Amino acid sequence: MQIGKKTRFIISFCLVLLIAGLSAGVFAVANANKAVLPSLTAVPFDRTYIDRMDLHIDATQFVFMMDDSGKYKLQFTFTAEKTEADFYAILDDFYILGLPYTEMTVTAASANGNTVAIPGAQLPADYNGNTTPLQWTIELQFETAEPVHYTPTLQLTYTSGTKYDLSETYRLEIPLVVKVSDLSPLPQIMQEAEVYFTLGIYTEDSLALLRDKLDEIELALRSPENFNDTQKNIWLQEIADCINRLSPL
Repeated sequence: MQIGKKTRFIISFCLVLLIAGLSAGVFAVANANKAVLPSLTAVPFDRTYIDRMDLHIDATQFVFMMDDSGKYKLQFTFTAEKTEADFYAILDDFYILGLPYTEMTVTAASANGNTVAIPGAQLPADYNGNTTPLQWTIELQFETAEPVHYTPTLQLTYTSGTKYDLSETYRLEIPLVVKVSDLSPLPQIMQEAEVYFTLGIYTEDSLALLRDKLDEIELALRSPENFNDTQKNIWLQEIADCINRLSPL
């Protein structure tokens, strides 16, 4: 049986739709499995010249926007360095309590050389008598179907001293903040409010009030403690009030 050009076109078109549908389905599944990254990270931790070592974490607060996937991933770097080359310092243990994570990955920086794990890592110095830092990247994945506010603790145990036989063991607790917030529809409302500045039909003074309010909210959103439903509703009302007060030219 001979297939006409029109029939071949229909078959080809259907195959394209089928392949496109399969590709979209695969992409949707892959996207659904992808963990959401924080919309905000803040508050680095620095502790220097105490117990003969310097400690640094690039962020201790993490805020996520609610996502349908329910999967979230936070990441931070941890750096440790002894303060004098001839001091003795070793990291004994490193763990996080108070966050129900499903997966934790610790990746050593390439400069760490053969020192991969945090527990048992002795802080080094080079041949020139200079201290050298060790650094790791920590990734934590967790899941939640609703807004949450966790206050986990990073617990670090280490031993240090001017010499090995004069060393003592210490435990340090570093507070963390991990929040998943539902700010909907605030981000969309703020974006839609930007349109009023492009219309050219309102006075500068009334637009300035709206601009000040949007800038105020944007600045406040950089602080995790300001993410809550009560404050969100207040901001929504304040934006609406500013829009209602816009004065025509």
